[in-house]
Amino acid sequence: MSVKVIAELETKLDRLFARVEPMPEDDIKAKLAEYLCIRTSGLLESVIKQLVNEFLDGSIPQEANKYIVKKMQTVTNLTDDKLLKLLESFSTDWEIEFKQNVTAQEISSLNSIIHLRNGMAHGGSQSVSYRTVRAHYDNIKQIIARLKKIIAKQPKKAGKKQKVS
Repeated sequence: MSVKVIAELETKLDRLFARVEPMPEDDIKAKLAEYLCIRTSGLLESVIKQLVNEFLDGSIPQEANKYIVKKMQTVTNLTDDKLLKLLESFSTDWEIEFKQNVTAQEISSLNSIIHLRNGMAHGGSQSVSYRTVRAHYDNIKQIIARLKKIIAKQPKKAGKKQKVS
């Protein structure tokens, strides 16, 4: 996957939202809202995994890369706490930048999407409107835009070489 693929995933989901938007408010639209909720949660997980893969791309030893890629496969249900811990595990700068720029509304949407998705996945009776899911999706897209900037591949700064005495 590449940045282009991330854009394609977002575009596909944008198109799904656009197709559901004009539908009348009924049981079918409510079920589609649940589906869109699940897809929104999946989009965030796919994007974070891809961004980390691109960040690592050839910059670390193969063994370390393999370890991180395996660990990233277990990343699911990214609440704000889990996302912050994940960012901090790579760089405290990433965590701090995310905290400083994310809004309370975006955090609320992130946690709501995950809560709704988990409720549906475990057979709970979740009632969610298209309008609510759409608002959460718009906020998740803002989070994704922030993550793209934060996890962007940065050139490594050369440190001073230590002289061996």
